Amino acid sequence: MNIKAFLLILFFITYLVIIASEKIQNYIAKVTNLRNLKIHKSVVIWLAIILLILLNAIKIKNIVGFVNWDIILLFLSTMTIAESFIISNIPSLLALKILKFSKSNVSAIILLSAFAGFISIFCDNVATVLIMAPIAFEIARKIDTSPIPFVISIAISSNLQGAALLIGDPPSMILASFNKMKFMDFIFYQGKPSMFFAMEISAVVSLIVLYLIFRKKRSTFKFERTKIAVKIIPGIILILFIITIASGILSPGKTALIYAIISAIWMLSNNPKASYKLVKKLDYDTVFFLIGIFIFTGALEVNGVISNIAHWFNTIGRGNLFLTYSILVWGSVVISAFIDNIPYVAAMMPVGIALAHIFGINQSLFLFGIVIGASVGGNITPIGASANIVCVGMLRKRKYYVNFMDFVKIGLPFTFFSVLAAYIFIWLIYT
Repeated sequence: MNIKAFLLILFFITYLVIIASEKIQNYIAKVTNLRNLKIHKSVVIWLAIILLILLNAIKIKNIVGFVNWDIILLFLSTMTIAESFIISNIPSLLALKILKFSKSNVSAIILLSAFAGFISIFCDNVATVLIMAPIAFEIARKIDTSPIPFVISIAISSNLQGAALLIGDPPSMILASFNKMKFMDFIFYQGKPSMFFAMEISAVVSLIVLYLIFRKKRSTFKFERTKIAVKIIPGIILILFIITIASGILSPGKTALIYAIISAIWMLSNNPKASYKLVKKLDYDTVFFLIGIFIFTGALEVNGVISNIAHWFNTIGRGNLFLTYSILVWGSVVISAFIDNIPYVAAMMPVGIALAHIFGINQSLFLFGIVIGASVGGNITPIGASANIVCVGMLRKRKYYVNFMDFVKIGLPFTFFSVLAAYIFIWLIYT
């Protein structure tokens, strides 16, 4: 077996183990006493990397160079900044202020979804759900209705707009790494409207879709005013962080680190318990997983596997640019409906670049298309994105059960039309 075939087989096995990790955990629990065993995706990817090193498929000296450390630093630091913003209660206060304009169930769903999308531009999607869901539950309780439409709409809206800016989601950070993009490039890239505009157009379309889905929920209500104590400093830190990162004075990772340190100092001085909890809450699994993915895709690239995959996509697309673009976007939607979009995006970025070289075009067309499809595709199913899993879990704890098809009935039309809008926009702008 040649090295390319081995790398591909190992890559797919690694992927399958990550996808099926929960089922594997359940099976092991049944046949052994290891009830608390958890298969971490970072452990799986690093076991594969160790095997690659042992078989000399990659050199240890090259590993550090495969990783974009600035993106890793950005990811870790933004989690800290977002956490201080959450505990400041500013998002909760803003959400309640917005609800003053709501006169019915459907308008409340639309307003909460729009605000969740806005928050997710700057915060992790799961964090956004954790911020917004309690407000949705309180609204549902006061008007004696099911919180399911509210919470699902918040989750899928947060997934949608995470790709609008560099700091929103790991896929955006991966895109920035491969396409050499800075913060402002997500707004205008090479003189053209970029990801921000694509995702905001999608957001408008998605809100129309949500309105059409829930338009019959027109029962009116009056939401009582609730006093919330807020701390203004984290909001100022977040605004200054966005201004500084947009200025490009320092790299995104270094900029984020400075403001993360300031946020950590504020939390330590104002809420020591929250600071200690933050250390535990940081998503170390995703951090080490991202590092591993950079290394694995680097191994695939230096051994020529990425180039072969790109030619395979070109063959399927019959050398037609629009068909190939469509396959990448909609294929990404389907795949990300069932698997984590982080490894998928990291693996497909080099493929998109190689395909762009084959066609002799700007690589942004393919790279933007992949990120749009992968970021929004997870909204189709309750297992397609971490925010969806969290929202379904929060509902279950309160005795509200959402089955697979109940979620799909909302997620599928939401995903199709929001992706369609961005898909057309990117094609018109970048061809």
